[in-house]
Amino acid sequence: MKKGDASTFCEIIKAMSRSRFTLKVEASLFFLLLFVLPPLWAGYAPGEILLKFKPAITRSITAEVSVKKMLEVSISKVSQLSSRCKVDIPTVKDVLKEIGVLHLKFPPDSDVLKIIEKYRADVDVEYAEPNYIRRIFVTPNDTYYGQQWGLTKIWADYAWDVTKGDTSIVVAVVDTGVDTDHPDLLKNLVPYPYGYDFAYGDSDPNDGHGHGTHVAGIIAAVTNNNTGVAGVSWYSKILAVKVLDDNGEGSDVNVAKGIEYAADRAKVINLSLGGTMPTSVLQDAVNYARGKNCVVIAAAGNDNKNEENFPAACDGVIAVGATDQNDNKASFSNYGDWITVVAPGTSIMSTMPNHSVTMNDKGYSQNYASLSGTSMATPFVSGVSALIFARFPVLTNTEVELRLKRGVDDLGAAGKDSVYGYRRINAAKAIGDFLSAVDPIKIYAYPNPLRFPESTKIIIKNVPLITGLTVKIYNIAGELVREFKDDEIILNWNPDFAYIDWNGKNSYDQRVASGVYLAVVSDGTRTAIEKIMVIK
Repeated sequence: MKKGDASTFCEIIKAMSRSRFTLKVEASLFFLLLFVLPPLWAGYAPGEILLKFKPAITRSITAEVSVKKMLEVSISKVSQLSSRCKVDIPTVKDVLKEIGVLHLKFPPDSDVLKIIEKYRADVDVEYAEPNYIRRIFVTPNDTYYGQQWGLTKIWADYAWDVTKGDTSIVVAVVDTGVDTDHPDLLKNLVPYPYGYDFAYGDSDPNDGHGHGTHVAGIIAAVTNNNTGVAGVSWYSKILAVKVLDDNGEGSDVNVAKGIEYAADRAKVINLSLGGTMPTSVLQDAVNYARGKNCVVIAAAGNDNKNEENFPAACDGVIAVGATDQNDNKASFSNYGDWITVVAPGTSIMSTMPNHSVTMNDKGYSQNYASLSGTSMATPFVSGVSALIFARFPVLTNTEVELRLKRGVDDLGAAGKDSVYGYRRINAAKAIGDFLSAVDPIKIYAYPNPLRFPESTKIIIKNVPLITGLTVKIYNIAGELVREFKDDEIILNWNPDFAYIDWNGKNSYDQRVASGVYLAVVSDGTRTAIEKIMVIK
């Protein structure tokens, strides 16, 4: 046993003495359906279950003429069922007479999934389900939306069914400025003078290059207006902070001034710029912004090298690499252990000035163009950050950053790697209904027993958002067999849950012996334990 594991093992032994190791086919099938293949946005009303008995019992309920009598019979049948299943007796809130479904109400903190598992195992039950929440579906009508593959790739359309952003959330585009007359941006700019120009030292942050305008449109172009493109965050406000001149160049002092200025006015700071030399002034500026609860997001660079770029590689910055339409690393994208996440970055359609700018001396007559780069990937992450703040305005920047890291789709090996970081962002996951860290952690395993060469999914309910999570596998003697770190945990589509695949091997990649093993999940203050039988 490793040093420091003694107290944990004592908890394990206590847990073993309180429970028996049982396996149920019905329960295993239930968890396969619920956790492995849940519907998107499978949020449900706390403490509520929809229950239907088999036909004979259902007819005895719905045959009653009066609502009062129908409820009395329902309460009696549900009480008998609950007693058999050894669960608390709920309130019968309503009866859907025509289809014979009972609407049951438990206390809000009840583990309805566990209750459903027990109900489903009863021979008198036709089905039992959570009372899932449904939402409207919205697809924007912007002219070029069909060409914006990046929005579909990050599941922005599903995120928009929950939040489309909020005008109180300001995103600073620290760049070449923004076209302050653009018809698809003007409504979403902060009030006049729209920002500041540190490159030329005046109050006009208008874009003379084109790069900043393109970045701004990805984040928050005016959306669903029958014009142009859609932004990741429909209603966020853009603060134009011009720190690069019309050739796309700017000094550290101007970038640092821009970050300071942005930190006092915005929640999210987008830095689609960089260079290879680390400097203390940029780190100090980032530290200031983080102290103001800003999320700072920067581009990794376009040299296809394992080479750090700054400010992306500064401490406390979300460093963004780029992917293509097939979820491969974009050919130009930098890589390395310092990459945080990746996002779409090739052939990205967005806003451009229609006046003469450096990127096109004739101007873009249609106000739009397709560009590629980690500069284009970065604003996707900034837009998702704005959506997170819109839905959860009291979150800290650290909490938002953790959502960005966990709200992802895996593109490589499980966990963080040097190509994709924590993987490609997924807006729908990032704004998901993570539960509070005060709720008890719960853990299940499927399949259980684990038979080689299969793996088992260690499924974790009430995923903690703030603190790090560890999962440890012990043998029955209390010896640590395998430890999984926080970044190996994968979020499932049901955003209340996460899982880890355990292949039945120890830390040395050797198969463990047959027997009982204990999966212990902890965030430092809360612990949950699940027994797993391994059979060779």
